[in-house]
Amino acid sequence: MEQPEGFKVPGSSNKVYRLLRALYGLKQATLAWNKELHKSLLKLNFKRSKSDPGVYIFPDKSGIMLFIVYVDDGLLMSNSAKLLKKKKTAFLNVWEAHNMGPVKEYLGFQITRNHVKRSMVLHQHPYVLKVLKRFQMENVKHVCTPLPAGYQPSTAPKDYNASPTIRQRYQSVIGSLLFVMLGTRPDIAFAIIKMSQFMANPTEEHLQKALHIVKYLGSTPNLALLFSGGASSLDCYSDSDWAGDSETRRSTSGYTIFLGNDLVSWRSRRQPTVALSSTEAEYMSMCDCAQQILWIKSLFQECNLSLQHFMMFGDNKGAIHIAQNPVMEGWSKHIDIK
Repeated sequence: MEQPEGFKVPGSSNKVYRLLRALYGLKQATLAWNKELHKSLLKLNFKRSKSDPGVYIFPDKSGIMLFIVYVDDGLLMSNSAKLLKKKKTAFLNVWEAHNMGPVKEYLGFQITRNHVKRSMVLHQHPYVLKVLKRFQMENVKHVCTPLPAGYQPSTAPKDYNASPTIRQRYQSVIGSLLFVMLGTRPDIAFAIIKMSQFMANPTEEHLQKALHIVKYLGSTPNLALLFSGGASSLDCYSDSDWAGDSETRRSTSGYTIFLGNDLVSWRSRRQPTVALSSTEAEYMSMCDCAQQILWIKSLFQECNLSLQHFMMFGDNKGAIHIAQNPVMEGWSKHIDIK
């Protein structure tokens, strides 16, 4: 680094300092921190998950322990109170960390636990209220759906160029909503993915429809995810429209995955290629869902957690037939890789 003011060495102003430690804020600092954390956890006999590098696993005869880390925020969990206390003490002896006690908030997610009912609620109510306040929509008229029924957005005319003000505001709205959608609000996933396609050149109409999603959040601020546990089966629901985008003729895939009665994974996205039939569109959506199922299965196996069975539900007979029949016919050979 260059010699800062007040620390310049007379006669050596052309020289630079070599850092012996990573400074907070440098692009190399996060990598250096992660390497040191990884080494320390290996010394504590944790094993890094191959399915998710942010998850460390400590298998033990008395139980299992997980350490979830996101940059410098860690979360310890175990089914053995004795093991949890032991490994937490060992970790605090290595790092100057703060013991925050039983988890109530993590990475902006509010966590409410009911030990009697053995359940947990995950929500982002405070963040939703901040979004409403940021866009001055605390007391707006209530709406019942994320987007108006039947609304089909279209791109701006070729001669249109969004002003920096509209573009900045639109991107701010969509970015704020993405965090909620990915975290605890799967009900707005389709609407957000649909409207995020116009980030580069949004119109005033696009902005108003994005704010409509904010209104919907303001109308349903208390919706949350409930986890009751105790299940060991995955039920997965896959669906797709066909050529739903009137301009690109691409289809939109969507799936939800339940662990018992608990929603644990969801996704909505526009397919990267044009499907030639509704069967092909549904089949590619089923493929996306199957990939996520295999990842969940791999993560559970590493954590020594058992899954009794998997079940995928689809509503297209052609796609179900292709999935069950390994023989590729002439009309379906172009999706052989899928």
